[in-house]
Amino acid sequence: LSPDGQYILVTIIKRPFSYTLPYTSFPQEISVWDMNGQRTYLVADVPLEENIPIEGVRTGPRHVSWTSCDPARLLWFEALDGGDGLFFVFHDGTTGVSTYDAGRFLDTDKPKDGKVVLDFKAVEYLSSAAIGRVMSLDKKLKVAQGKLVLCNIRKDIFEVFQLLQLPRVLTICNDLDQAIEKF
Repeated sequence: LSPDGQYILVTIIKRPFSYTLPYTSFPQEISVWDMNGQRTYLVADVPLEENIPIEGVRTGPRHVSWTSCDPARLLWFEALDGGDGLFFVFHDGTTGVSTYDAGRFLDTDKPKDGKVVLDFKAVEYLSSAAIGRVMSLDKKLKVAQGKLVLCNIRKDIFEVFQLLQLPRVLTICNDLDQAIEKF
């Protein structure tokens, strides 16, 4: 239910089902419905998750959820590299801009072995907790012989990074192309 109580985020599991994959890998339709039972917005039509590399992720929106600071705004993250590694950007489903604590969507418990780029192009605000999660992800990736690269950080967020002396320990690039070149 959206924070304003006007919309419902609906995930419908669709055929074909699989005996070899868990239900979370089945095709899904993720959409927003109003309180009259009408679909108002299709977020994603996700195909069956088969033939995904072991360290890869599926393409398309993932971890879709409402933000608590707006009446009906969705956030999700999405792979930018076809799902082979973990290049992703944070998205806002209504305006294309993430404005609230995008870092809370980072999965820092099970980091991927390898190349991770966090593209902050759409991030306007980053809480101290989110910075902590970025640092935790960086540490876990280094232990696993992986690498974290940040890019497209807004000037005001970068100034906070500089105050915390994070550019000394994190790899930070101006844009996504530079970040990818770091690998």
